[in-house]
Amino acid sequence: MNTDSITFKILSFIMIALILVTISIMSLSYIQLTPIVDKSQGEIYSEKLDVIVASLSRMEERLQRTGLVDAYIDDFKNSAIATLRNTYYKLGNSNIKLFILDGQGRFVMRPDDSSALPLDELHGHFQNGSVTRGEFNALLQGEPTWYVYRQFEPWGWTICYSVPDSVKYADLRQFTALLLVIMLSTIFVITAILSVIVARLVRPVSLLTTSAARISAGDLEQPITIERADEIGALAKSFDHMRNSLKDRMEQLNSEIVERRKAEDELRRLRNYLSNIIDSMPSILVGIDAEGKVTQWNKTAERSTGISAEMAYGHALHEVFPQMQEQMGNITQAINAREVKRIARRPHPSKSGTHYEDITFYPLVANGVEGAVIRIEDVTKEYELEMELNHSRKMDAIGQLAGGVAHDFNNMLGGILGAVQLLRNRQNDPDEKSLKYISMIERSSMRAADLTGKLLAFGRKGNITPVAVDIRAVIDDTVAFLSRTIDKRITLSVRAGATNTTLMGDNSALQNALLNIGINASHSMPDGGNIEIETRNVWLSRSFCSESTFDIGPGEYLQIEVRDSGCGIPQQNLDRIFEPFFTTKETGRGAGLGLASVYGTVKDHHGLITVHSTVDVGTGFSLFLPVSDANNLHQVSTQEAGVVQGSGRVLLVDDEEMIRSTGEQLLIEAGYNVLLAENGLEAVNIFRQQQGEIDLVIMDMVMPVMSGREAIRRLREIEPECSVIVASGYAEREQEGGSGDNDIQGFLQKPYRIATLSQLIAQVLEQRRSRVKAANMEQSNA
Repeated sequence: MNTDSITFKILSFIMIALILVTISIMSLSYIQLTPIVDKSQGEIYSEKLDVIVASLSRMEERLQRTGLVDAYIDDFKNSAIATLRNTYYKLGNSNIKLFILDGQGRFVMRPDDSSALPLDELHGHFQNGSVTRGEFNALLQGEPTWYVYRQFEPWGWTICYSVPDSVKYADLRQFTALLLVIMLSTIFVITAILSVIVARLVRPVSLLTTSAARISAGDLEQPITIERADEIGALAKSFDHMRNSLKDRMEQLNSEIVERRKAEDELRRLRNYLSNIIDSMPSILVGIDAEGKVTQWNKTAERSTGISAEMAYGHALHEVFPQMQEQMGNITQAINAREVKRIARRPHPSKSGTHYEDITFYPLVANGVEGAVIRIEDVTKEYELEMELNHSRKMDAIGQLAGGVAHDFNNMLGGILGAVQLLRNRQNDPDEKSLKYISMIERSSMRAADLTGKLLAFGRKGNITPVAVDIRAVIDDTVAFLSRTIDKRITLSVRAGATNTTLMGDNSALQNALLNIGINASHSMPDGGNIEIETRNVWLSRSFCSESTFDIGPGEYLQIEVRDSGCGIPQQNLDRIFEPFFTTKETGRGAGLGLASVYGTVKDHHGLITVHSTVDVGTGFSLFLPVSDANNLHQVSTQEAGVVQGSGRVLLVDDEEMIRSTGEQLLIEAGYNVLLAENGLEAVNIFRQQQGEIDLVIMDMVMPVMSGREAIRRLREIEPECSVIVASGYAEREQEGGSGDNDIQGFLQKPYRIATLSQLIAQVLEQRRSRVKAANMEQSNA
């Protein structure tokens, strides 16, 4: 028989199925009958044990009736054992063992051929006194054996049967063997009968297969002559119907081809649509295969490289895009690892300057073909904004440092300047040389104070007293001053294009800012040149303000642009020109604080400053300051008076011992009684003890133990109308440490002179007396 024929396969399948059925029946029978046999054997041997126990119980009753249990118990036991031996050892299966153990695990009775019984193991199973009967399985001389036992408690005996599994399941094995013979005989008979049936059934199938093969070869005229009433006949009719249907199907193919062409056209349209989307993206998109050859090339890539997509397709990436040569390793790694890789802020030099790019490699697996999509995005604008933000943060950090240094330095200068003034006043008949040295110390101290003032202007944040200022007057004063001080070969010009020139700000600070820019411009033109100041009104949008690193809001601004025709600033120095102490001038020509103070002034006025410069062409600074509609313009007073004598009790609070010492003497010189405190807590305690006796408190703001702000609050709780002057090394009206204008009556900028100190104290005490007088008059009228 051909092993590839369907007849052989069917018969093999049937035989295998029958064999599997036989095995299943045998296994199922064995599995189902085993627990039945176990139960039956358990009941049989439990009954045998019950008989033995009943016999021993009757002997125990007779022993008890004798009344001499201790005297006759051994005789009764020996009699019982003899009876059991005669009854059970001479009859029955020799493979089944009956034995008895006493309470100490010793054999009381056992067959002569059972010396190999595992005594220790048996005793281990019986020693549980709470179990009076049971069964277990163990090996006896290597053969699986079943043990069933019961205890006879009056004598402490355990009666046990050991039954080998071969004896226990003998009937089951006989039944299984008989069942196997029956099943094999049945299989043989069924196979023989089915061989004849299958042979007759398969012959028409062979004829049908031959006809189907000719039809599949294209002979649609091949007849199928099988006529039967069964399934094969129905199959033959189906094949004949299929042959006729094939003719009809052939006619339909042409119409299907037309539909397919329409689908291909639609697919082509979708591809073109996708290609247009890719081409419209501002990023460079390049697709490559696993070998690094270009498969996709969008319009941005064409514009960037000057190579068309048709020229790029099929070429190695590094040939049409040389700048990607160094990235081929990253591309290969991304493809092999199938993970996205990104290179951020990659510099790319070009004719227009350095650009920065983000390059991303996306692994691509499509239809079993591996490759990658490369995206190159120009992030120059984002990079520049990020650099501006970092620069702004750096400037803020430097400003905080500068402000802190200036504060501490001002405290020291206050002590020095106060000591110098006291020294001048204590000289009864000073000689010319002593006065010269004293004046030298005083001038040096004031120059140092001016230096720290510039540091404070850079480091403070909005801590000014704003008033309405007309920028035209500020520019006129600045130009007038510069025209008298700078090189006469430098031409100054003003183009006033702004119509709204009123600002809310500090007149002096704004003029100093313009002077610093003008003086720097003059230094860049040693051989003469031009300085031009131009103003215009501009509107800053919300989007522009949100992208700026300065704290500004949308609205109308005044732009002040100062341009010069000097030597310019190198590109590497532009990011540092606003840093304190940074200068490119020769040693002794500048401290590097001019532009730093300009930067601080602009931030104080909630504006922004930009700079552009070209070497050997010139530099331009643009200040953008918010305009105001206020009409109350600030008038600057330059009048200065001398020391004003007064009287009263003053509490001076400062954590610097030098400030307390010199301040005390300055106040005494001005006619006041002085109390001293070195921190806020000590000041509050002294004020409470001297309540009603202290006319004025001069308070430092930054102190240990208790700050000036907290101390002022405590003083207000004790005496709501107490007069307080704040003396600080920070900028005027600072809010960082302290109080608002409603909490204090005056402000002293350290270091201060005795004249300034005495004038302010006299003014505050006069206001206090006026308030007291008005209150008394109200009480009298009431």
